[in-house]
Amino acid sequence: GETVVRDQLLIELEGADLVAKVRQASDQVGAMTAQADDAKRQRDRASELLDRGLTAQADVDSASARFDSLSSQLASARAALTEANVVLEWATIRAPIAGRVIERLAEPGDTITPGTPLMSLYDPLSIRAEAHVRERLAVNLKTGQEITVVLDALGRSAMGTLEEIVPAADAGSRSFLTKAAIAYDPALRPGMFARFIITVGSVE
Repeated sequence: GETVVRDQLLIELEGADLVAKVRQASDQVGAMTAQADDAKRQRDRASELLDRGLTAQADVDSASARFDSLSSQLASARAALTEANVVLEWATIRAPIAGRVIERLAEPGDTITPGTPLMSLYDPLSIRAEAHVRERLAVNLKTGQEITVVLDALGRSAMGTLEEIVPAADAGSRSFLTKAAIAYDPALRPGMFARFIITVGSVE
């Protein structure tokens, strides 16, 4: 029932091992950076000595090859650090939307696996009603069309705007799933019963 804002911290997973991997990757980047800098200085010195005729081309080639190798290893270490930081971010779960908590599905100390639902949220400002409309009526509906939505539990009706009509009929009921957005009402709750009132014609 608590209201949360977008990006608010919801759940923090145990991440000591992930922090250790980030620290290890950072240390590796530091070590490789130092070695690459040293290899660059040796390459530059060898090139300078070659220009002065004090060393052989083979020494310059060897220093250049060592620098290139260490530069490649440094790039790999930086990529590993970036990956470790991304994985560490996964341990901190924040609200993707501003809304209200419906249900908490995990407790402190629980062991979870990837894909396990941890919490359910909903946005009170974007509630919509869904109904299966039989095909004879659904073919005349259009997105953007206004429709009356009866909310029996509240004893009143609300105007809805058709947002989506699933373009494939249910084979069993020969009906189309139709979705209509409803204006904000603090009394509305997800899962409440609603009915669509669809005009099929008019007579005098």
